[in-house]
Amino acid sequence: MTACSETDEEVMWGSDGEEQFYVDFKTKKGLIMLPPFANPLQYPGMYEVGEGELAVCKKSLARLIEDFENQLEPQDAPQSSIYPSDDIQLGSENMLICHFTQFFPPPVTVRWTKNGEDVTDKSTLSQFYPNEDNTFNQFSHLPFIPQEGDIYTCTVEHKALETPDTKTLDGHLLVQQSWCFWSKDDLSDMEYIKPYIFNKINYVEFNSTLGRFVGYTETGIYNAEEWNKDTAELQTRKAQVENYCRNNAQTYYSTVLHQTVEPRVKVKLVKKADGSSLARLMCSAYSFYPRLIKVTWLRNNKEVKGGQTSTEEMPDGDWYYQIHSHLEYMPESGEEISCVVEHASFKKPMVYKWDPSMSEPDKSKIAIGASGLVLGVVLSAAGFIYYRKRSSGQ
Repeated sequence: MTACSETDEEVMWGSDGEEQFYVDFKTKKGLIMLPPFANPLQYPGMYEVGEGELAVCKKSLARLIEDFENQLEPQDAPQSSIYPSDDIQLGSENMLICHFTQFFPPPVTVRWTKNGEDVTDKSTLSQFYPNEDNTFNQFSHLPFIPQEGDIYTCTVEHKALETPDTKTLDGHLLVQQSWCFWSKDDLSDMEYIKPYIFNKINYVEFNSTLGRFVGYTETGIYNAEEWNKDTAELQTRKAQVENYCRNNAQTYYSTVLHQTVEPRVKVKLVKKADGSSLARLMCSAYSFYPRLIKVTWLRNNKEVKGGQTSTEEMPDGDWYYQIHSHLEYMPESGEEISCVVEHASFKKPMVYKWDPSMSEPDKSKIAIGASGLVLGVVLSAAGFIYYRKRSSGQ
């Protein structure tokens, strides 16, 4: 993906929503962002390729600003969430993840605090990734050691969070993406799609299945008609199915896409039964790859059909994922409850039994939420995380 505006720029390559490489224009380097479980990979000339793509983007942006004169730049406010990368243990190293998504345009500003003090300099910020609706998502990570009473906040600022009567007319963003779609392992059904997206509008794209450009706006239709007259350009684009898509897909299969990482699974009691109130168990799977996973419950060796809720697979922003499944039930003497996890890293479903001897809920508590804070004229979405030691009997 190549993205450029009057003030921001990004060139990155990814797979299934994960970042593989990106170009740092400040240091003039190409950086590989593959996870530890991936096989080594080199990409010589990455910075030069990114520099060339950015130059094309900037040139196209200037022309499109004229074509779409007086168009108001769309703005979408980010939706923020904050969660730890692993099970919370007081005094043990962990990582806080602040994930903000559905925003447009980039950039966002992120600020972290610990007990009211700014700790942003200890955090990292990922590149922004495209969503299917042409908005973006991004991650910020903060290493931390949870201690009793600590309060952490992640505050996200974005121009769409300004006060309602504030309007912003300046600023435009052009995104040039290259998508490779396939479902067969032999890559025989590979399709190459290259959309050109200006201010969230896909105005024209090349489709390898059709073998031509297709326009979706007046400007896009005009460009498609002109570009489709250039037979040499069409042949170059069609060749990208082999040169760009299949070639890169084969490389990705060998380096990362065929790799698997087993989840770390923990079953714990998060709420005791109290009178007519049900007890609640949570089965958490952390740090697994690939994303697809299935979590179910057994009660006395029979699958539980109701009383369950689950998060979706939550990205950690570093190729790993986590998921949390809850089971509400009324405890009975002598029963056996288990969590069953199915994942590509396992040869068979793995069963994790709940140990009733660990009947007390965890001593540490994590609360996650979001609120609005007015900072000058900017309305910021803020997430917070709070640890409090439970008193006995709670």
